[in-house]
Amino acid sequence: MFVLYSVMGALAYRLAWSKSWEELVSYDTTRHLVIGAIIGVVYHTLYFDKGFPDSVMSFVAGWMGVDFLEAVVERLGRLFGKVV
Repeated sequence: MFVLYSVMGALAYRLAWSKSWEELVSYDTTRHLVIGAIIGVVYHTLYFDKGFPDSVMSFVAGWMGVDFLEAVVERLGRLFGKVV
């Protein structure tokens, strides 16, 4: 169930921020939905309580998860780019 909530959060994010139909049916939307599903699986693995707060947090994780992961990768890239 958390996977569904995370994908719904990712889809809501894309619906809220897409400016055109082409942007909505792009590769970025597909990537966002897949990463949202992966975040839902991780959330389900970490939390077993299927109550109201965890469902909402799963939706929020799907909404914000991709931005969080992109920020981490960008910072690590800058950090390791200087070393390598």
